Amino acid sequence: SQATMESTTGAVVNPKPILEDIKSQAEKAMSAKLEGKLGAEQIAEMQRSFMSRIVELREAERSYDDILEQMERRIQRSMEGATMKWQTKLEEKRYIMKDIRRCKSSDFDAAPLGLASVSQFQAEAPEHLRVGSGKVNTSKRMAFEIYKRGELANYLETLRKKRKLES
Repeated sequence: SQATMESTTGAVVNPKPILEDIKSQAEKAMSAKLEGKLGAEQIAEMQRSFMSRIVELREAERSYDDILEQMERRIQRSMEGATMKWQTKLEEKRYIMKDIRRCKSSDFDAAPLGLASVSQFQAEAPEHLRVGSGKVNTSKRMAFEIYKRGELANYLETLRKKRKLES
């Protein structure tokens, strides 16, 4: 909008009133010429007035050009930021899809993790963890390991407190 547009040199000049004034002056000059009322002094004054208004129009054009350049730079910076975010998200997606394909293409071997055996898991795990089979069962065995380690950590803390009280 007109109110928000400002150039680096100040407020933007609205060219419409300038153009209307030039048109009005030209119409008056044509009427005066047709009536034979246009002398050399009046012609010189009209020329000065036209030139002055043309200079104002050029200044208005420059201010609009400045505004357009500023807007183009802002848009460019905004687009660069958005493009970087988009490229980052695409790269993240590529890595995630690669991991998903790798997981789907091979069976997961839980042996190197030192998980509890299936029989130990079935015997000791809470009921909500024992339901399921296959890969779901493996993830539940991992959850059971975390659960067991938490219980052991709590037990160890209890022993340390007991020892501290005894000494």
